[in-house]
Amino acid sequence: MKSKLLLGIGIVSILSSCKKDLNSISFDLNYESSFTIPSAIGINTPFNSPTPDITTNSTQEFNNHDVPSDKVKEVVLKELILSIKSPQGKKFDFLKSIHLYLKSPNNTETEIGYIDNIQDGQFLIRLNTTKQNLIQHIKSDKFSLRANVTTDQTNFEDTEIKTQLTFGVTSEVF
Repeated sequence: MKSKLLLGIGIVSILSSCKKDLNSISFDLNYESSFTIPSAIGINTPFNSPTPDITTNSTQEFNNHDVPSDKVKEVVLKELILSIKSPQGKKFDFLKSIHLYLKSPNNTETEIGYIDNIQDGQFLIRLNTTKQNLIQHIKSDKFSLRANVTTDQTNFEDTEIKTQLTFGVTSEVF
């Protein structure tokens, strides 16, 4: 009798979790941007570098997935990757830390990713994401990024950094 009851509870649990999955749609939004770290910034001195505005096209993206924007309930940054665009072959050896912030019109700036104590020898770095709900930023027509970097070596040449962002979108089924 106990085993049948436990089996029944297990089946109900599985079915209810499947139902929850059936009530939502998830998809990714990908964006790219870049910013420049100038040469001759001081060692261990934080420096801010903004990016140009990034157009979200969120309404179109939501429509492409047959999701009305009012049904989107969460947008979380899943992955944040930085690589050096130029000069070619340069590594992140000159960086000590980097914190990335997202800002959109009518919304406060939000930290979205960071990495401290960057190891030498890397051509690509993945930032820790803050897992905050960024729905209002992504629903805006545009957003911008601001990088706050601290170097631990002299940077003798301007360095252009490519930023790749992957946002996970979850919406209700309507």
